[in-house]
Amino acid sequence: MPHIEWILMLFVLNEKKELLVVQENSGRMKGTGIWKIPNGGVEEGEDIFKRAVREVKEETGIDTEFLEVLVFR
Repeated sequence: MPHIEWILMLFVLNEKKELLVVQENSGRMKGTGIWKIPNGGVEEGEDIFKRAVREVKEETGIDTEFLEVLVFR
């Protein structure tokens, strides 16, 4: 089992400043109708910025670009 070093909460805005939200299509939250922002874990040694872009693509099929870190703790 991989070691998760960071958890990403991904705020994705389009040109109209609309926030991207998704509904789970798998796991225990599937079918609940709950909206959330894309998120995911970063494994040890993984590039956090590349992972952010890849996570959005995996969850939504949308190509994005990484601009900045809002919070790092």
